Amino acid sequence: MVLGPGGLNADLDLATGAFTGDLVLPPTSGKFTVLGFLPVESKVEFAPVGKTTGTLSAGSVRSNSKVTIKLPSITVFGIPISSDAACGTSTPASIDLVSGPGFDPLTGGRLSGTYTIPALTGCGLFNDLVSGLTAGPDNAIELTLTPKTA
Repeated sequence: MVLGPGGLNADLDLATGAFTGDLVLPPTSGKFTVLGFLPVESKVEFAPVGKTTGTLSAGSVRSNSKVTIKLPSITVFGIPISSDAACGTSTPASIDLVSGPGFDPLTGGRLSGTYTIPALTGCGLFNDLVSGLTAGPDNAIELTLTPKTA
């Protein structure tokens, strides 16, 4: 999943390279197929749980964020199978992000990682089906951070 403009407002301790901050991930949509032919589409939202923590060391950023993932709208063949705003992960997902070498907080850069989507709850009549199709490991995420403007 590639996300558009996101943000990480962080307080960096220059002496240690440690930071804490607030990660903002924009809403997006996901498209996939089930059984190789059933088109499924979902709106995807991320709600932060606590602060993002990490380090900036030797030109590389490493961070960890916890988020609840919400799927407020899911369709199969364009037919809604869940439209409950409460549809989301039963526990927060843990997202680890890392930059390539040479990351400069004054100019920004790209962060990427993978995460596991926990089981879903609150997705209506088809909760177990939806959870079975979406929960699991190896979900990719990429962000481009830019410096905050005044």
